Amino acid sequence: MGHVVRMLWLAQSLTARGLAVEMLLRGEPEAAAMIRQAGFPVQAYSAGASAVVTVERYLDQPGPQPSVWVNDCLTVSPSVHAALQRRAIPIVSLDDEGRGLSRLDLVVNAMPAFWQEALPTGAQMYQGPEYMILNPLVKVYHDRPRPIRTRPSQAVVTLGGSDPHGVIFNVLRALATMPSALEWHVFVGPLFAHRRALDRWQKRLAGQVCLRWHDGQSEVIPTFAQADVAICASGHTLFEMLSVGTPVLAIANARHEIVNGRYFASLGACHFLGLHTAVTPGRIGQAVRQLLADPTQRARLSQRGQSYIDGRGAERVTELLERLARRPVSARRVVEAVEQQAHAAAPTGPTAREDGHPGVLLCDRLEPLMRLSRRHGLSQARFIVLSETSEHAAIRGWLRERLGAEELPYVELSRARRQAFQPRYIEFIGRFNRTHRSPFWLAMPFTAKSMLSTGLCRNTFQFLLIVELLQTSDRPLIVITHNRTMADQVVLWARVQPRWVCNAVRGRSVLKRLFKRFTPLAILVAMIRTSVVWVLSRRFRLDGDRWRDATIVVTTFPNSSIQLPVYREAYFGSLPASLTQHGQRVVLFALYAERALSHILALRRVSQGLPVVPQEAYLTWPDLLACGVRALIQWMKRFPYREPVQIDGISVDVLVEREIAESCQSRSLFWHLCIAAAARRLGQRLAPARCLYPFENRAWEKMFLIGLREASPHTETIGYQHTVFTFAHTNLFFGEGEARLTPLPNCILTAGEVTKQRLEEHGRYPDGLLRLGCALYQRQPQSLERRTSRPVQLTNLLVALSNDREEYVRVLQFLREALADLHGYQIRLRPNPGLGVRLLEEALATVRHPAGGRYDVSRTSLPEDLRWAHVVLYASSSVALAALSHGIPVIFVDVGKFLDPDPCLAMHDLKWAVDEPSALHPTLRRIAALPDEMFELQQRRALAYVERYFPAPTEARLQAFRQAEDARDPDVAEAAADARPEAGLTTVA
Repeated sequence: MGHVVRMLWLAQSLTARGLAVEMLLRGEPEAAAMIRQAGFPVQAYSAGASAVVTVERYLDQPGPQPSVWVNDCLTVSPSVHAALQRRAIPIVSLDDEGRGLSRLDLVVNAMPAFWQEALPTGAQMYQGPEYMILNPLVKVYHDRPRPIRTRPSQAVVTLGGSDPHGVIFNVLRALATMPSALEWHVFVGPLFAHRRALDRWQKRLAGQVCLRWHDGQSEVIPTFAQADVAICASGHTLFEMLSVGTPVLAIANARHEIVNGRYFASLGACHFLGLHTAVTPGRIGQAVRQLLADPTQRARLSQRGQSYIDGRGAERVTELLERLARRPVSARRVVEAVEQQAHAAAPTGPTAREDGHPGVLLCDRLEPLMRLSRRHGLSQARFIVLSETSEHAAIRGWLRERLGAEELPYVELSRARRQAFQPRYIEFIGRFNRTHRSPFWLAMPFTAKSMLSTGLCRNTFQFLLIVELLQTSDRPLIVITHNRTMADQVVLWARVQPRWVCNAVRGRSVLKRLFKRFTPLAILVAMIRTSVVWVLSRRFRLDGDRWRDATIVVTTFPNSSIQLPVYREAYFGSLPASLTQHGQRVVLFALYAERALSHILALRRVSQGLPVVPQEAYLTWPDLLACGVRALIQWMKRFPYREPVQIDGISVDVLVEREIAESCQSRSLFWHLCIAAAARRLGQRLAPARCLYPFENRAWEKMFLIGLREASPHTETIGYQHTVFTFAHTNLFFGEGEARLTPLPNCILTAGEVTKQRLEEHGRYPDGLLRLGCALYQRQPQSLERRTSRPVQLTNLLVALSNDREEYVRVLQFLREALADLHGYQIRLRPNPGLGVRLLEEALATVRHPAGGRYDVSRTSLPEDLRWAHVVLYASSSVALAALSHGIPVIFVDVGKFLDPDPCLAMHDLKWAVDEPSALHPTLRRIAALPDEMFELQQRRALAYVERYFPAPTEARLQAFRQAEDARDPDVAEAAADARPEAGLTTVA
């Protein structure tokens, strides 16, 4: 209902300017009646009707075409925009998070912190709560003085037009405990579905609480303006409350409302109680009583709310629409319309099979592609390039110039599907983890869902994309990829379908693949290396009596490292030393993922006050033999899964079987079994009181917990979620019911409030498991002073890169295309230290830049680079947070990864986003043209955001790492105990 109401206010404003308005409505006949009653024409269609068909039928009606098309819904299909483009109609979207944003003319995003997409190409962007369309009366009451009564007398309750979850009943339970002198005004919307239950509550509270019930809308704003406190949903009504200065307790009725509540709460404009599922009557009553008793706090909330929203959003949006409606149709829009009409009318051409079904050809080399294209007659084919290499670039050129094939943009297709794919994949792996609950299953890396440790996530996405492309068109498809596993899965799927298929993918490292498949060489080499390290590590084993009940801090190499003569801790910073100062005996337990032998030799010469003990020190010879035998047995028989391997009804047997085979053929399974055995021996000998480890929900962590808890079930385990949070970190998410069956620590301390909120909202963690920690090593360089102003000209662009080869190539391609517009700019590339330098060299060899390209490679430290930079560009790097903390603007370069890699989630101050090279220069100009007052305001907000993301390690925050007891509720602790290995997971060596 909020969308309909605000469109009525906008329609009134447009009509006052002399513009005709007509509305197209989906479902809700009550809303259609409301529109007609307001005097505006409306065409309604059923909720189950196709949106694009309805739009096309509307546009095919006789009469003039619309001058402007305004979408006011949270998701818009790209096909709807395509239908409008064919008629050269300018398109405007309000608060749109859908996938039809590629060809808009104007975007008005009033929802703060809601925008999660890159700015569409060619679109103008207007963002902020000042563009929220509100009741005209709001502006009147906003301009009036707002007194704050020391003795409150009136309060308001409104949970939206429909309140679909019945949140009002929790509020009514809380009202029964409120002071009787308070008069409560309860507003119920026209679509409220729980009338009978509400009638029972009216009778129950009659004479007990002073309630006034309202069904109309005429007295809404005046009542809001007179209220001393209000309880409302954090949608459209929240903006009205803040604008008239009402102190608000906000509750999210839907997940997309959470960002509104948190945003305004972070600004000090309201109190946000959370999503409706987590809000109890007790919490509501306590919050209301505290707010009623504190007039100073109510005055602060009132002042803050009115300072951010002035009620003039309808006027601003009307001016934008009027300007767009009277603007002549651009040449670009006419050309796009003609091209789309021609494409829609063009015949698809013959397919490569007589029965008319499309086929697919998969290839990674040019010579066989040329031969096969002649054989199959692919003159009307489409093609898609799934990976960027120099050879694939040559194939792309040949397909375009010689074959005349149409390229399907993989980057845009990935960007449009990643939001829907991510939860599907998490639920897919979560279901398998619930079914195959055993130590052997959890020891395989792909079960952690991390896209960094296995290729299953990427393979699944690319396979589903190819299936979708084949199912939605009757033209042949050419797939350019070197991924042999994914190609084999496409072949198996196509053979079941009435389609021809040809697989000419040779893949990489054929000899290595054959060795892995037919010999246990990797496992035998891992056994030999581990045996050598075991011999050298025995001298580091600690005396069990002296170190009993110690605190174990687990770390991994080479993330932590030895820089002679000292040891550098990568995850916990100075925490081990701090624990020692507070009387705890600390042991550093080191897991060596790479170069174990060299680190063991260097460890002998480390001048370290705390003992650093390699995991192999606590292995025994029988442990090594048992782990090796178990790994060899699994290599021979693989892991039999017990259910069909399907995602959305599409079989992915080949992908999962190959991933299981890769886990069993490589050293990873053997290494994880050794970790479980070492943890079990550690628990037997030291019986540690507490154990801290870096939490990323990886396979080795689960094996470590299984082994430790079998030998020392009373050891308190604490996981430290130390990294940034992005939706690409799929290992941090659980499927439905998966967390209950997963070995997890007693509690998880997050690096900051931002990550904690995101994990609680999206991760499906047990209640009470997540607790707020602090940033132990992520604090940004203190030697760099925060900027209080900006340079006159923004010419120095620092490009921060992570450790992903695909990202390096695509960012360089992005810069190559953008260089034509970037006259006068200096571009400096900053690769991730270590592995990133080699990846950058490989990417530079793949992407040929023009001679004398205007960029260089960083050779200095991060503080020096940030001191030099005027703007920081990033695709996934956490350097963006360092830049924001020092007042430097950042631009998110969306290179079309199939999972969203942006670590600055819901951050919109001092941050911009681009997804096309042509949009970079206009974005830089917008930053330069930003008024100084707005720029300084965004700097302050950005700093506050980073401080919430990575709070400083104060004494109070470090106390969470030192506490020895489980601070959660007994019910939560009991529920978490059910997920521990005592419920059926046992050590395997």
